[in-house]
Formats: sequence, C-alpha cells, structure tokens
Amino acid sequence: MKISWLYSEPFDYEYKTYVFLAFYQKALQSFRDYRLYPVKKTTDKIYSETKELEQIINKIDDEFNNTTEIVKKLINLSVPKLAELKEISTEMEQLIDEEIQIEKFGFEHNYTQEGILFVNKTPRNYVLNFKINNILVQEPVLDNVAVKFVETTSLPLTDYYSRLLDKFSKGNYFPVTYQAEVPSDFPFIQSVVPVLKRKLLAYLSNEK
Repeated sequence: MKISWLYSEPFDYEYKTYVFLAFYQKALQSFRDYRLYPVKKTTDKIYSETKELEQIINKIDDEFNNTTEIVKKLINLSVPKLAELKEISTEMEQLIDEEIQIEKFGFEHNYTQEGILFVNKTPRNYVLNFKINNILVQEPVLDNVAVKFVETTSLPLTDYYSRLLDKFSKGNYFPVTYQAEVPSDFPFIQSVVPVLKRKLLAYLSNEK
C-alpha cells in the first residue's frame, strides 16, 4: 500500500477504511509470524508520510471540503494503528539485534568492505558473500549492504576456513571473514538477514 491511498480516487471513507484495515491486518499477521521485511520498511514509510500529511492537513480549516474531511478521518484512523505496527516491529528488530553476535575470524585485512560472512545457524551453517556499498553513512541503511548466498555447510567455521585457505592459497587475494551467531527461531530471509546486514554495517563502521 502507498501513501496515495489517502488522497486518491475514490474518495469513499468506507472503501478506504476497508483497504487500510486489510493492509493493517496483513502487516500485523506478518509480524506475529516474525516476518519483518519487507513489511516493516513499508509500514514505517507509510507511517512517516502519514504523520507528515497529518501536520499539513491539520492546518487546513475547510469544513466545507468533503475530501479534506475524509482524509482527516482516515488519518485519525490510521495513525494509531501504524504507530502500533512500528512499535511491534521495532521491538522485534531490537530483540533479534541483541541476539546477533559478529566477530572477525582469521587473518587481519586492510580492506574489509567485501568478504565472507559465515553464519552459525542450527542445523546448518550459511555462507554468504557481502559487499558494503557505502560505509560512510550516518545511520546504517539496509541498501548499503549487499549479501549473496554461497552455500550451506555442516562444517564448523574452523574447518571451512581451512578449505578457504586451500582455495585461495595460489592467488593474491584472500577474503576477509566474519562469523555471526544468529537466533534460530526467526525466519532467516525475512528477519535475520536484514538485521544482520544492519548489524554488520554498524560493526564495520565502528572498526574504522
């Protein structure tokens, strides 16, 4: 759903209420299933834009404009529920963030914006390639970190790292490697990976 739902045709309060409540219930169910993204990104954006529109529309004193009145009523309906979604998803994201631990493994590197992320996750471990597009940002932004799935493995990191040493021993490049402990009871793609990307960017930023 986009912010335009507030002021696009048709200007029918009952219809727009139905559209919003359907969106709200779907987002709420997603969070109850611990699936954060991309729903959280959407709900946060709509909440922010709706609050901005609320400030503008409240300055309009036009009791004879039916469209304005409908938009005001829809804002009054949606803002508290959007705030609820934001609070629920933020608390969940913080919970996952607290459970994720990241540390460097193996050789020291001067270049750390691209490499391998080894994720310890029961029952199999995940191997990801990561690349930081812009580490000099004020706030960690998900789009600044690109991750690509490489493989899953039953090997612990020590054994997998030995395989990497053999693989890259004849070349001039050996990738920096980080390992991450992540919670196993959250959806990996929808919840763990987005928070992991944010955590990795913050970790590397603190290393600079």
